Amino acid sequence: MPMSITELRVFVASPSDVRDERSAVVAVITEINKTWSAKLGIRLEPLLWETDVVPGVGKDPQAVINEQIGDEYDIFLGILWSKFGTPTPRAASGTQEEFDRAYSLAHSRRIKLLVYIKDAPISPASIDIDQLRKVREFQNKLGEKGVLWWQFSNTAEFESLLRMHLSKLSHEYKDGAWKVPIQPAPHAETPLVSTATSTVAELVVDPPTSDDGWLDVLERAEEDIAIANSAMTSISETLSSLNNKMDSHTEKVKSLNNPSKSARVAKQIINLVAADMEIAATDLEKYFAVMREKFRSALDGYVKSASLASDLRDDNLDEVRDAANTLESLRESIDGAKSGIASFRDTVSVIPRYTSRLNNAKDRLVSVTDILISDLSTIENLAKEASKALFGISGR
Repeated sequence: MPMSITELRVFVASPSDVRDERSAVVAVITEINKTWSAKLGIRLEPLLWETDVVPGVGKDPQAVINEQIGDEYDIFLGILWSKFGTPTPRAASGTQEEFDRAYSLAHSRRIKLLVYIKDAPISPASIDIDQLRKVREFQNKLGEKGVLWWQFSNTAEFESLLRMHLSKLSHEYKDGAWKVPIQPAPHAETPLVSTATSTVAELVVDPPTSDDGWLDVLERAEEDIAIANSAMTSISETLSSLNNKMDSHTEKVKSLNNPSKSARVAKQIINLVAADMEIAATDLEKYFAVMREKFRSALDGYVKSASLASDLRDDNLDEVRDAANTLESLRESIDGAKSGIASFRDTVSVIPRYTSRLNNAKDRLVSVTDILISDLSTIENLAKEASKALFGISGR
């Protein structure tokens, strides 16, 4: 039979260079609605100019968008990368104006601000120095306004973050935990006062299309985390083995006594070191690909399983809290692994550039470890957000 559903509207603001992320917002919201609407009594509705604005006439194009989108939304979702957008009569860009309106609204009623900034390589042909400067200036001012923003490096990472953050906000709303995020408004313009935006409608909500149950999703998440941990162990063992081989080769070079043969033999030994580095770099790339995929899959699975368990008994929520504690332990393990990898990377980087083969192998290995450290930091941040979402769902 029909049931009451609270609709939370999510306004997506961004320039044109993050089309993939805008599409990802719709995909994530669709997934959340299929999985949780019936359980939480909440439905998320994306608002995008592509789908919610029609041609019209106003003082300027942005004014037309403002009029049609209005202020009746509950979550502002801003995304930036390399472009800041076209100036309007009222702000440095349309995205800036949309943020300013949302920031003012955040002081008069309870809306949430989510801001994400992409940190990824930009094609040289697409670089606009002035646009990049404006993005960085906006980014720097966010902290002054009391706005916490999140950085991501690719669309998959953005999806994971968004899934966790919207999950947490949905459960907080259900539990009545939403509060006005920023008070008072320093240097803010007169707030745009509006009535509450959440709407209650009589809708017939179809059950989730997936046959997956809470235990199914949780089991897969635990399997994924086990595979990821195994890959991380393999990475540690690969680095340890290479370190031992390098020590052995170094001792052989030091033991050379015949000056006439030393250079030739030393080069042979050094090229053996290079060969070991090449093999290790290949193995690290292979293990890391598995680790990254499985860690992210596990994090998404933990959050989804927690949501499926949210309408079950309290002892089921203990499992959710256990999953959150598992992720906290994972963060500690990753932090330790990063320290060890960074130490190894520093050791490799100072090896003298004896031969061209060694130079190439060394450069490749340093590059691989740099990427490994960076992505481990990303996974660590995702684990942090996932554990916060799980603790929020479990009522801790």
